[in-house]
Amino acid sequence: MIFGIATTVSSLNAVIANIIAGIVIKDPTLHNWRKLFILFGIVYLIGGIIYLLLGSAVPEKWATFKSHEQDQNDVQSQEEMLPIQKPQQTDESKAIDNIEDNETVQYIDA
Repeated sequence: MIFGIATTVSSLNAVIANIIAGIVIKDPTLHNWRKLFILFGIVYLIGGIIYLLLGSAVPEKWATFKSHEQDQNDVQSQEEMLPIQKPQQTDESKAIDNIEDNETVQYIDA
């Protein structure tokens, strides 16, 4: 909904800007274009100053997302608190690791 409102306002601004440009520019001369550039520059400057004064980077309470899982369990279970242990290697995986560690591998013909 907010996205739709923002898109509508920005589209209306584009239409209003074209109407103002048509009113200001009677003759396509550099002097008239300069007036229009200064006018829109002032509008953007005022908007930027208002944003700097009133805007904030701190998220509002309604804008933060809290997962459903966090609501139910804020405390970790005992299983999650255990340190991660290295799995034990089987004899076959040890042999493969030993082969990978050697620089040269000798093949035996049967």
